[in-house]
Amino acid sequence: SSLCEIDTKAERRCEVKERLKRCIPNTITLCGLVLCWVLIFVVIFYPESTGVMLALSTPILVSDWLDGHLARKWHVVSAFGAAADKARDKAYTLTMFAFICWCNPHTWLYDVAACLIALESGLLIMCFIGAAQQKVVSAFPVGKVKMWLESAAIVAYLVHATAKGTSWDIIPETFFASIILLVFVISVPFAAMSLQRHFVRHLSQI
Repeated sequence: SSLCEIDTKAERRCEVKERLKRCIPNTITLCGLVLCWVLIFVVIFYPESTGVMLALSTPILVSDWLDGHLARKWHVVSAFGAAADKARDKAYTLTMFAFICWCNPHTWLYDVAACLIALESGLLIMCFIGAAQQKVVSAFPVGKVKMWLESAAIVAYLVHATAKGTSWDIIPETFFASIILLVFVISVPFAAMSLQRHFVRHLSQI
């Protein structure tokens, strides 16, 4: 009987461990999604608070890497988790691109960010279609590169906007502008390729 009790306890521990493995990645994703809603609130009502936006960007971007890493490591990738991950990513990038457009009307930055908004909106539609069909919409390698390029450009923009006019504003504006332009321009073809591949995959599954 004692051996049976030990086996039962071991099974319960395994069940709890497996449940935690299924819950933790999705919980991280949902936390990142909640932070995106906080970011949207800050962008709408406190657009001058770029430091707060930068502080919120850090955990959002960390959650983008961590949830996928754990889900793949523990083999608990799900359609819900993939859809929530995409929703979090698009909520972040679309919000920040819209903010950049609003802050930089009639500039090259506006044009590039607006182009990325259009491409990211197309990717979001593809993700919603996949989620509606209960399919795990896995990211292409080019999509991951695109996301990190866009995130790097957004963070660089927020760092520059936060430091501007303070004692930390020691790097020439032209340097930051050049980096941001370069990363944004590189992101556009990556986003276009990602959209094209998602569209082709969707057509092949019809």
